[in-house]
Amino acid sequence: MLLYLVRHGEAGSAFDDFQRRLTDHGKMQVMSVCEKLKNSNLKIDNIFHSGLVRAQQTSEIISQNLFNSEITPERAPNLSPEDDVTIWGKKVGETNKNIMLVGHMPFMGNLAEYLLNFSEEVVFKTANVACLKRSDLISSWKLLWKFTP
Repeated sequence: MLLYLVRHGEAGSAFDDFQRRLTDHGKMQVMSVCEKLKNSNLKIDNIFHSGLVRAQQTSEIISQNLFNSEITPERAPNLSPEDDVTIWGKKVGETNKNIMLVGHMPFMGNLAEYLLNFSEEVVFKTANVACLKRSDLISSWKLLWKFTP
């Protein structure tokens, strides 16, 4: 099972944090991520996002550019910046599907560190992507790669 963790692209400011949208630069960052991922033969069953506009936009750009919109990004609970990572830690530990989660800091970094048993620090700048692999035999996780746009 592979887990792809994605932090949204650069977002502008807004009175309401939930409504912050990707800037033009943020959209270009996500497109750059898509270009890097195109050659990696991604096999993803689901894309989930936090529901915040910037994460939704990021997931939609990824879906359109990597999967021709065949995978519809879904809003999922418990992916907001300060949410409890153990909820998703349990969910991804119980599935055999390859999942992409699109969210925010500090959640993405905290989830990666939690799954890796705090053996390494994983920092996500805007539009960073990390791929973790779960070993089915011992249910442990390993960081396969991480890159920035």
